Amino acid sequence: LCGFVASIGVTNIISTFTDSSLRRAGFLDPTGIELSGAAFQLAIVLGGIFVGGYVDRTKRFKRTTMLCLNISGVLLTVLSLAFGNDLALPPWLV
Repeated sequence: LCGFVASIGVTNIISTFTDSSLRRAGFLDPTGIELSGAAFQLAIVLGGIFVGGYVDRTKRFKRTTMLCLNISGVLLTVLSLAFGNDLALPPWLV
């Protein structure tokens, strides 16, 4: 239950700051910002459906959780290195 509540809090915080973060990064088109927010919410829903379905079928709770955490860690490391060193990453990666 705590993990579920924490995930809701994290996604709400990310959704809240999407507009200001994208504007600060140079994305000024309101339609593009709105679509990126919608894509974020859609990714959450689809990810929950597909990952949840996989876990229900296979019962591999720990393995799936660790895989998701590792993927998140790698992506956050790449973005933090790019941010800290002012690297110009391609838009598809960001």
